[in-house]
Amino acid sequence: RRLGFGTVVTVPNDFLELWRAPLNQFRDPRVVSFARPVDQLEFTGGEPFTVQRTPSNSWRLVQSPLPVDAGSVNDLLASLGNLAIEQFKDSITDADLQRYGLAAPIRQIVVSSVVTNGGGPSNVVLAALSFGTTNGEYFVRRADEKPVYAIRAADFQKLPTASWQLRDDVGERIAQEE
Repeated sequence: RRLGFGTVVTVPNDFLELWRAPLNQFRDPRVVSFARPVDQLEFTGGEPFTVQRTPSNSWRLVQSPLPVDAGSVNDLLASLGNLAIEQFKDSITDADLQRYGLAAPIRQIVVSSVVTNGGGPSNVVLAALSFGTTNGEYFVRRADEKPVYAIRAADFQKLPTASWQLRDDVGERIAQEE
């Protein structure tokens, strides 16, 4: 029935069957997707470090002059964009965070983009992710959402814990030879 109209119409059952699926089939199965270009990744937990895109479209470590492997950063961005949700944990309160290892996250990643407005360039946070673990399970929570998501251990272990994991060894060897 359409609001404002007094008539009722029937439709074949096949059209409604799709809508009878479980709720989780309608949810995005990824933790995050990036609608804007990523210009900075800030890591805490483990060794804190920040990776920034340069004007030449390469990447640099903010804390060090050592070169960064663009392929490694692109792989990291792909891993974050493909971070699959294995299980949804809804109705989470701040008191529940301890149960998922998120009261004191073991790692945090803030992904941002630079936008230019009338006042000049500024960073816009695209995603702020906190990671926790308990009993061999790994969880992630977005700062802009209440639910907690269970993720695969293998996906978590792909994330760097230190800046050296993103370094460009070829560039470093060339710099040492000079």
